Amino acid sequence: DLFPSHDRRYEHLIDNDQELVILNKLHGTSCRISHQICDRSISFWEKALKWLGFKIQEQEYDYFAGSRRVVKDYKRNDWDSLEHYYDQDIYNQVLSKYKTSIPKNCTVYGEIVGWSGQSPIQKNYTYSIPRGEFAFYVYRVVFINEDGYQLELDWDQLKKFCKNNGFNHVQEMEIVKKRDFDFDKFMDKRHNDIGYNDCPK
Repeated sequence: DLFPSHDRRYEHLIDNDQELVILNKLHGTSCRISHQICDRSISFWEKALKWLGFKIQEQEYDYFAGSRRVVKDYKRNDWDSLEHYYDQDIYNQVLSKYKTSIPKNCTVYGEIVGWSGQSPIQKNYTYSIPRGEFAFYVYRVVFINEDGYQLELDWDQLKKFCKNNGFNHVQEMEIVKKRDFDFDKFMDKRHNDIGYNDCPK
């Protein structure tokens, strides 16, 4: 949502000639999956070799999944130590499906819709997805290098990224200049009743 009701006070910061991309808000749970560099788990013998002056590889690339606030990293944390909302780990299920499609230094943000096991992710919003299955729709892609510099893909780049890497993206509703944007056309309307089979592939 570009201008949710509690944030319309910021719309004056956008120039009237700025092009807006209006996306369909899917009702599910936010998920982020990443392929980022991190600290390695160093063995006792590697620590001993490091103490003796040998150079030890201390970092490596690994894959991570998370909700909006919590990284679901079970290599470094156990299940009970992390915050959970669903009985199943739907976030790492998404990561398992897409991990080979995530380039290094990339974080993919999306919405999971459908089912977590036998329970709907969002009641009344399963998008005709068969019970027990889910779908993942991307709305943001960010690259962050080892120095912390960040590059976010624009909408056209995101669509190309999804096509090239086997992801679905959220539905594009309209592209319009800010001056021509009709807020009331989209606010508080059920544009998402389109059915899973009609969602972008």
